[in-house]
Amino acid sequence: MLIPLFVVAATVLVDKSGWRPLLLTFYCVGIWIAVMGLLEYSYPPIKTFLPGFVSDPIPYETGEGFQRATFSFWGSADAVYLCVLALPIGTAVWAWWSGSWARVLNVALMATLLAGVYISGHRNAWFMITLQFFGFLAVKKQYLLGLIFLVVLIFAFQLLPNATRERIYSGVELVSGTPLKSDTSGTKRWGRATTSLANSFEAPLGKGWAGAGWVHNDFLQVSENLGLAAGVLFIGAFIFSLQRLWRRVYSRSKLGAQLIPGTALALSFTSAGIILATEAALELPQLILPIWFIWVTVEIWLRQTHMKRATIDDTSSDLSAFANLQLCGDRPRYIRGS
Repeated sequence: MLIPLFVVAATVLVDKSGWRPLLLTFYCVGIWIAVMGLLEYSYPPIKTFLPGFVSDPIPYETGEGFQRATFSFWGSADAVYLCVLALPIGTAVWAWWSGSWARVLNVALMATLLAGVYISGHRNAWFMITLQFFGFLAVKKQYLLGLIFLVVLIFAFQLLPNATRERIYSGVELVSGTPLKSDTSGTKRWGRATTSLANSFEAPLGKGWAGAGWVHNDFLQVSENLGLAAGVLFIGAFIFSLQRLWRRVYSRSKLGAQLIPGTALALSFTSAGIILATEAALELPQLILPIWFIWVTVEIWLRQTHMKRATIDDTSSDLSAFANLQLCGDRPRYIRGS
C-alpha cells in the first residue's frame, strides 16, 4: 500500500496548488470521525437510526472511572488517532483562509477534534495534542508564551474532573514503570513491550511474519518478527525523516509559503512516531494508512523544499558573483544560469 500511495501523492503534489485540497481532505476526514464519535457519546439512541453501522455506542468505564467513547461507527476508539494526525492541519487552514468567518469555523472544527480526542480516553493521544501545541509555539519561537501556557496548564489540571485526573496519573505511573493494578490495559501493554524487546535479542533473526502477535509497539513488532536489523532500519528511517523535517522547519530559511504545510506535517509526523511506538497500527490497514500518508507527504515536502532552496541559493550565488565583478570593474564573460 505504501508504494501506490507514494505514486498517487507524488502525482497530486507535483503542482504546489495540490497541497491545500490534499491536506484539507485529510482534515475533514478527521473531523468526520470526531463528529460521529461525539454523536454516539452524547446520544446513544443514534443506534436505532443507523442499524448495522453503529453497533454499541454506550460509553464504557475504565479502571479510573473515566467514561470512554466507543466510536463504534468506526470499529473502535483507535479511529481517533486520525483526528490526532489531522489536528495540526488546522494551523495551515488558519493561515490559508484568513477571513473572519473561515477562522471562526476553523476554531469550531479544531475544538471538535479536541473533544473527540478527549472522549476517546487514549492517554497517548492526550499527550500528543499537548506536545503538538507546545511544538507549534516552539516553531513560532514563542518561548515565553509557551512558558505562560505551561503554568496555566498546571493550574488548570486541578479543575479537570476527578476521573480525568486519575486517568492521567495512571498514564504517568505506567511510563515510570510502576503501573497501577487498576490499569489492566496499560499493564498488559507494558508487559508486551518488555517481552518483545527480550524476544528480539533472543532471536535476532526474527520469528517470522506475525510471530510477535500484537505488541502495541510497531518498532518492536518489526524487530521481533523480521529481526533486529529490520527493526533498526525501520526506526532509523523514521528518525532520519523526523530530524530532517524539524531541522528544516525550525530554521525557517527560504521556505516562504512552504513553511505552512511543513509546520503542520512536522507536528503530525511527530505524533505518527508516538502512535507507532505505543499502538499496533501495522496490523490493520485503516490504522497504518493515515501514518503512511503523513510519512509520504513529509518526504515529498522535504524533496520539494530542498529543490526550492537549492534554486534560491544558486540564484543568490550568481547575483553575488555578478555584483562582485561589477564592483571590481570587470566585465563578466559568462554568468551561470543567465
